[in-house]
Amino acid sequence: MKPCVFILSAACCCVAHAQQVSPASQEAWQAARELTGAVRTGDMSWMVAKMYPPVKRMLADELAMQIKYPDSVERARAVERQSQIRRSMMDDRQTTKAAWEKYRKQELANMAENDKALEAQYRQIGEKLKKQGMTVESFQVSAPFSEYLVVAPSVIGGGVSNRKDDLAREGVDESRVEEGKAQSRIVVLPTTIVYSAPDVDGNRTRMEKKSYLFAIRDERTANESAKARLNKWFFLDASTDVKVLRSFFPDLPLGVRLPSTSVRPLPAR
Repeated sequence: MKPCVFILSAACCCVAHAQQVSPASQEAWQAARELTGAVRTGDMSWMVAKMYPPVKRMLADELAMQIKYPDSVERARAVERQSQIRRSMMDDRQTTKAAWEKYRKQELANMAENDKALEAQYRQIGEKLKKQGMTVESFQVSAPFSEYLVVAPSVIGGGVSNRKDDLAREGVDESRVEEGKAQSRIVVLPTTIVYSAPDVDGNRTRMEKKSYLFAIRDERTANESAKARLNKWFFLDASTDVKVLRSFFPDLPLGVRLPSTSVRPLPAR
């Protein structure tokens, strides 16, 4: 999955088109509109701070592996080795609490470093765009286009797991998972951004890009480590493939309703 750069790149309940806007999707709309100031600055580090945490975890860890193992084959082998080590730690009945805590402490430290690398990548992209003379003239978020209630995932080490031992290790109340009390909400919000940049002759070219955001909020969870993000809106842009969302929310419908996207030139001012 490529980084989410919406200013750069040219049991489910679906709510109908914007005529039926729920109070929750109204809240998502308002939260997205509050991003306008940050978008117009061109400083893209805020995008990492507002990114849906499980996807952020995936992207940060993937970036770290790409940096450490540039060769794709070697990288795949390293990922598999890490997975095997984690599985053995979790499956081995002889693993002591102290050994697990030591392993988990190092794992969390690695995650923190990976997060810093992801933040640096986005910050550098924003700085590069500024140096190229790109400016954002306006950013608008339109009324919610569609809305979905889905079962929130149990995120285990960046993946999704329902194994009893895994859930217990991560502080997940298995009974709450079985009762279906873990719930997330996904709201699709159309966006329009107008930006300009100098062409080869030094004249500014204005462009309008119509796209969309996924606003995501975890509303109920059985995962203790995820409770800190409950009822907070996070965002992913249109570069996020629906297949990626479905890897975290398997019951997301196949026919997710998305607004049309386009890029067109605008008259010079």
